[in-house]
Amino acid sequence: CVVLMLGSIGMLVTTLVLDARRSAIQASQVEMSWRLLMLSQRVSRQAREATLGSAEAFNGLEDSRAAINAIVGALDLGDPTIGVEPLATGSRPLLQALSESWQPMRANADTIVSNRDAVLSVRRARDQVNELVPLLLAQSDEVVETMVLEGADPTLINLAGRQRTLTQRIRAAVNEFALGA
Repeated sequence: CVVLMLGSIGMLVTTLVLDARRSAIQASQVEMSWRLLMLSQRVSRQAREATLGSAEAFNGLEDSRAAINAIVGALDLGDPTIGVEPLATGSRPLLQALSESWQPMRANADTIVSNRDAVLSVRRARDQVNELVPLLLAQSDEVVETMVLEGADPTLINLAGRQRTLTQRIRAAVNEFALGA
């Protein structure tokens, strides 16, 4: 009777240890899933900000992209360094769907990151235009005022006034281009 009881206790302890281990594995996998959700939202925001010319967003996008790749890899193959075991067979279709949806998003992130220099160059050019336009407008106003005071030909005054409109259109077009519109 004592032997039977000790055997039962041994089996119970073994079962509890295995259940606790499975729970810990599942908890780490759930944690990775939550991180993926947070990172996917971050990638979306950082990609938008990077395309608008934020240098900091490019760095964040690279970090988030690498973190997602690491988590997907850990869920697929396991990663003992972070305590994540591969997903069970029953969860594999979900991981496959995740991987398939991540690939185009990753490709877009790769494209954005690989065009960092061009995007930042456009941002700098836009900023320069936006700095210069108010100066050009002020000078244009002075030229028109001077022409009016000196009795210049009305056609020339009209042309000088049109220069102001064209300057404003240039600024609007540059800003529209920089925003990707």
